[in-house]
Amino acid sequence: MLKRLSKLIRLTVLVLTMLWLPVPGAAHESNPELVQQVWQSTRLAALSESMVDNLIAGMEQHPQMLALSPERRERLLAHYRHYTRAERFANALRQTLEQASTPQLQALLALSESPVARKALRHELAFQAVPSEVLIEHAARLRKTNEGRVRLQAIKRLDKAIGVTDMAVTIAATNVYGAHIAKQELAGHAPLATTEATLVRMKQYAERARPEHARQVQLTYLYLYRHLSLADLQAYVALQENPAVTSMQRQFVRSLGEEMISIQQEVMREVVQDLRGMGQRQA
Repeated sequence: MLKRLSKLIRLTVLVLTMLWLPVPGAAHESNPELVQQVWQSTRLAALSESMVDNLIAGMEQHPQMLALSPERRERLLAHYRHYTRAERFANALRQTLEQASTPQLQALLALSESPVARKALRHELAFQAVPSEVLIEHAARLRKTNEGRVRLQAIKRLDKAIGVTDMAVTIAATNVYGAHIAKQELAGHAPLATTEATLVRMKQYAERARPEHARQVQLTYLYLYRHLSLADLQAYVALQENPAVTSMQRQFVRSLGEEMISIQQEVMREVVQDLRGMGQRQA
């Protein structure tokens, strides 16, 4: 069993690498002063802390987590709390900045120092996870008005520029299909699929899952930026659509996604150890 799960971990890493679209670009000369200026202006360290708080809160309330027994739920959450640390995400974002070109850094600095981006940042840092019912009700109210429908189109443009849905479907495809393989293997059913077959299946799953993940991103962003005026929201989206900014944002998203997958791998290894301990106690 442990050998099967170790093989699954290796396969998941390989398939994730093949699934993710490559980020083109060559190495750039480092500009430490500009990197530090952008780092401070964008407040990426604070955003990492906020993101981790919301990730853990979301895990605690996830239906699949709540379906576990209290003992198993707390054990699994303890693993996630241990590995899901803000400094991991902050370090990944910092490394991405250090690999950026001067024009990319300058574009990010111009964005972060704009008044509308500062407004958006305040909302991003203040955001706290809320029940899905709240998101759905808020979006439903917006769709009844012309302004609400315009806001939704702006949010769709923002998602397209940043690539959050792209990251979400990649992570989901890796995790869900990986879990399927693990259950088949542990049950002694079909042998582990070949890399080629797994890649095809995961891509198919990702495309089927895309509409729902896009909907979740839209619901979240509509609520997140609910206090931005429509004019400010549209101006903010237009700034994000700057090609230099878009390329950096997508690299940020890729870095965060890779870190999330790394966390999943580490949690999976802990689960393997838990299963081995249970087997030894039952023997």
